[in-house]
Amino acid sequence: MSQQDSITARVVLITVLETEAKELSKKILEKKYATAINIIPGITTFYWWKNEIVEYLEQMLVIKTEDYRVKELVEYVKKNQTYQVPGIISIKIDEGNPAYLTWIERAVLEPHELFGTFIEL
Repeated sequence: MSQQDSITARVVLITVLETEAKELSKKILEKKYATAINIIPGITTFYWWKNEIVEYLEQMLVIKTEDYRVKELVEYVKKNQTYQVPGIISIKIDEGNPAYLTWIERAVLEPHELFGTFIEL
């Protein structure tokens, strides 16, 4: 099996209002839906909404997680942000630093899942 076949990490991109980014990120991490989150400020977004072009200043969350956490993450975000149709996209990781990918995998595990496993975080 190649590294590519065994990678289960994902990057999830979510655009949110500036006022929501930090708090939502912290809560996502507390719930172990993600290993790490980058917040990219100053994203200007244009999109169609109700037959009009709308412009918003947003922030993008770049979330590193495991594929089995994505569904929970999406549902949590949908319930805990402002947008009626939140922009959430999950991207499968094909390659990367093996140590980093292992860290993504293990950091989202619950304590009972870590029994007998040494992880340096």
